[in-house]
Amino acid sequence: MTQPGLYQRARGCASRLTECLTTDSRLVVQLAVWRFSLPLLKRVIKLSTLAELMSSSPAAPLDESQRRQRVDLVQRFVARGGRLLVSRNCLERSLLLYRLLSQADARPVLVLGARKDGSSVAGHAWVELDGDPIFEPDRDEYVPIVTFGLHGSVTRASELRIPA
Repeated sequence: MTQPGLYQRARGCASRLTECLTTDSRLVVQLAVWRFSLPLLKRVIKLSTLAELMSSSPAAPLDESQRRQRVDLVQRFVARGGRLLVSRNCLERSLLLYRLLSQADARPVLVLGARKDGSSVAGHAWVELDGDPIFEPDRDEYVPIVTFGLHGSVTRASELRIPA
C-alpha cells in the first residue's frame, strides 16, 4: 500500500472513531473492551457459557422507541467502527452484537451454522433479530446447527425449524 493510501485509511479510521466517540463514548469503550477480550475468552470458555455471559439485560427498562434507537445505534457503530472496534472474525463479531442487542432488549438470536463446501465444512456465526440476519447477506448458504436465545438458552439443530 502506498503512503498516501495508508494516510487516507488512517484519516478515515480516525474520523469514524471520533464520530463514534462523540455520539456515545461509553459504547465505544464497551466495543473496545470486548474487541480485545473476546479472542481470548472464546478459547478458554465453553461456547454455551460464553453465550450466557454475553446475553445481558438492559440496565433500565426501555420503551419501543428507546429500544429501536439503541438497536440502530449499535448497528451503526458496528458498521462504522472499523477493525479497531469490531473483529472480522464472525464468532467474535456475532458475540459482540448478541451482547449489545441483548442490552438493548432487542431479543437477538446468536446462530452457529455450517456449510458444506465440496469436501470441507465451513462454520459460521451470525445474529438475527426477528428472524432476519444482521450484516449477513449469505445466511442462506448455511444450515443452522445451534442457536442461543434469551439469556443464552440453547436450541439444537434437531429442534430448529429449518425451511426446506
